[in-house]
Amino acid sequence: MLDAQKLLLQADYDKVVYERDEMRKYADAVAARVKAKRAEMSRLYLENKALYEQIKDKTQKLTEQVERNQRLAAEEKK
Repeated sequence: MLDAQKLLLQADYDKVVYERDEMRKYADAVAARVKAKRAEMSRLYLENKALYEQIKDKTQKLTEQVERNQRLAAEEKK
């Protein structure tokens, strides 16, 4: 009787240990995915920031060019 209870308790304990270990593996896998996604998001953020600066610079240059062309056209009409 006591041996049967010990065997049941040992089986329960083994299941708990197995489930704990599987949960740790799962948590580690999720943490790794989160880390990878954060790195990707950081890279994309920096890339977008650089693209924004490029667009801003090109817009400024084009605006200056349009204004210069407008001034030249206005001066030619005089």
